[in-house]
Amino acid sequence: IGSPFTQRLVRFDERRVADLQTIQWQIVNYWQQKGIIPAELTLLEDSISGFRAPKDPETGAAYGYTVLEADAFELCATFNLANMVSGDASFPRAPQPALFEKAYPVGAGIEDNWSHGAGEVCFERTIDPDLYPVRPMKQ
Repeated sequence: IGSPFTQRLVRFDERRVADLQTIQWQIVNYWQQKGIIPAELTLLEDSISGFRAPKDPETGAAYGYTVLEADAFELCATFNLANMVSGDASFPRAPQPALFEKAYPVGAGIEDNWSHGAGEVCFERTIDPDLYPVRPMKQ
């Protein structure tokens, strides 16, 4: 389980992943509505739904966001701990004390694509237009 301090760090990191998932789905929705990826996260703001891109829960800083191509972007956050099971070599990470090797392992499923090491991590995403087609505007 770890110390209360470690658990606090884990909760911050879990919130970061949840925030990035929320932002990702808002970007996909924007894509489906407009046929483009927003140039910046402020374009996702919606006064009717009240959506504003969340900020880092620990520092209050904006998450990193870069448009890579017409259908690709990356979201970045700075994590306190790695969330990979020891032996998972899919992401490089700095050596950490054994306590943090299995701080909070990622299970099988959708969470796998949010595996991260400690420190700044960027997640590249490409929108598949067959899975997320642009919806025609109703006249």
